Amino acid sequence: MRRFFTGARSVPITSWRAPSQWRCSPRTYLILVIGLYLYGTGDAIIINATLGAGPWVVFALGVTHVTGLSVAYTTFILSLFAVICWIPLRQKPGLGTISNAVVISIAIGVGTAVIPEPSNLYIRILMVVLGILTIAVASALYLTCGLGAGPRDGLMTGMNKRFGVPVGRARLVVEVTVVILGWLLSGMPRDGSLGLGKNVGLGTALFALLIGRCVAVTLGFVGRRS
Repeated sequence: MRRFFTGARSVPITSWRAPSQWRCSPRTYLILVIGLYLYGTGDAIIINATLGAGPWVVFALGVTHVTGLSVAYTTFILSLFAVICWIPLRQKPGLGTISNAVVISIAIGVGTAVIPEPSNLYIRILMVVLGILTIAVASALYLTCGLGAGPRDGLMTGMNKRFGVPVGRARLVVEVTVVILGWLLSGMPRDGSLGLGKNVGLGTALFALLIGRCVAVTLGFVGRRS
């Protein structure tokens, strides 16, 4: 049992890993798409739990509050910013990076339309936990394809490869940082003073604190089984 919960320090090499970030077999691409669709479904579950926005959504809403830009536009800008941050981390985009934006968006759209929004608090908390576990499994599937990470996951894998920071700890640092930034920005009046943001909830905190460890555990499991 203890071995089951042992987390990986980095993304493991699997039998389905592509030889190039732009070239892969149909089997590998199928695993990639399944992983990305599960990722978007996990996002949709958390969104419909209505216990607080995800860390990067909190960050986007904070930037929207300060700049007056639409949340769609700020989300796009933050994705570009995340990719720019790959440069010192020596990360490179791949087929998975492009597929990430397309497949996850479709999955979120479908998921939020069909997944119910319960009123019971305990069910909503369970939904957040289920969403986190779904995203963790999804991350382990798509990252081990070796076709490039999404803009945000690339920060985690980049910190791991560049500085040797374990993937779980790297993800924790990234998520907590963007939550704090978004939280502060959401409560920042136009005069520049600081207040408290309104987009952070229990679901936000659970995601930021648990997702790193969950991803490390699922990567470890997939690495041992493959």
